[in-house]
Amino acid sequence: MIFTAHSLPQRILSWHDPYPDQLTRTCELVAAQAGLRDWRFAYQSASYTGEPWLGPDLLEALDQIREEGHTSVVICPVGFVADHLEVLYDIDIEATAYADALGVRLVRAPTAGCGADFLGALADLLRPHVREAAQA
Repeated sequence: MIFTAHSLPQRILSWHDPYPDQLTRTCELVAAQAGLRDWRFAYQSASYTGEPWLGPDLLEALDQIREEGHTSVVICPVGFVADHLEVLYDIDIEATAYADALGVRLVRAPTAGCGADFLGALADLLRPHVREAAQA
């Protein structure tokens, strides 16, 4: 299992941005809940800005799992709640083609997207705030 999230420029580390730590904690919690022991994290969707971005990159992680002898992998885009360009292209097209070339079978876990349970949970979280804002 490789969990992924959108990369950011490395300069955020000098700001003590909590993003990397929050992602690590999210992955730990999801892995524990799912009973996963063999998992790792990688970033995806780094832009070409001429500055370094957080890593490791998903394609580097695929190289590593192949070097370790794995022939299949599940990618879980834990940093994304819906399918969009950075999931549909970066994982479903680019990473899948890269994995195929390595001889690794890649399967992507679905995102929460517009599932009724997910939208219901969001509505439950937002409802009190909407009421509060309406009364203000």
